[in-house]
Order: sequence, then C-alpha cells, then structure tokens
Amino acid sequence: MMTYTHQTAPTQFVEANGIRFGYRRFGKAGGVPLVFNQHYLGTMDYWDPAVTDGFARGREVILFDNAGVSSSSGEVPTTFEQMAANAIAFIKALGLKQVDIFGFSIGGLVVQEITLQAPDLVRRMIVDGAGPRGGQGMELIAQATGRLFGAHPH
Repeated sequence: MMTYTHQTAPTQFVEANGIRFGYRRFGKAGGVPLVFNQHYLGTMDYWDPAVTDGFARGREVILFDNAGVSSSSGEVPTTFEQMAANAIAFIKALGLKQVDIFGFSIGGLVVQEITLQAPDLVRRMIVDGAGPRGGQGMELIAQATGRLFGAHPH
C-alpha cells in the first residue's frame, strides 16, 4: 500500500450542500484526523509540506479548499459563520464524527466558529495567527488588509 505525503496525495472530491470540495488525505490513519483551515487567499497547496508531513507522521491529515477557493466549487462566503458551516458540511460529508481542527489566520477565526457551531464534532482546536472576534484592535484588521490588498502598484 502506498503511503502518501503532502506532495503526492491525490486531490479527491466530495459534495456537500451543493458544493464540490477538493481535498487531500494522507498520513497515519486510524485516529482522530487533523483538518487544516487556510488563510485568506490561500489554498490547500499553500501549506508547508514540512508542517503537514510532520503532523502526518503520527496521524491522518486532511487539507481542503473551502467553498469558492481553487479546486472547490461555489462562492466564497462573506462571513466566518458561513465559512464554518461549509467546513462542517465538508467534514460530515467525509463521514467523520470527530476531528481536530487547525486554523491559520482567517482559518483560525473559522475554526473558532466551527467549534461554536458543532462542538461535538471538534475534539481539539489549534488557532495560529488569529485573534478572537471582537478582540481589542481586531476592528482595524479590515482596514489594514483593505489597504494592503487594495493597493495598486505603479
């Protein structure tokens, strides 16, 4: 049996809520899988293989593109609540009853919302590079990212 890595795992697809989600699964199966949630404008290809393969040595890793991103169909939601609802639908479409979730940047905000919406689905949550909703100074992030991503180089 072939053991896949971040760079060799085939992209698979599953449909939930009318969305065709692209995803990859690899690593040591049999325990609670770790589902990664990516940052703004990131796809499952943006994860560092040193990180994902490191986790995959001891557990199953699942990378996916949420709705409207890269290999997944649908529209990108405008709220974290809907991003989380889509991620929950994806996880349940895989037939998983419990997962650990990892979120980076906006993905960190999404995993917090996943945990609020489906607490029985989440065993553990890892939040990296994100702040709490309504946290001090968080209201400035939209302005800062607007300037950063809205800038037009001359």
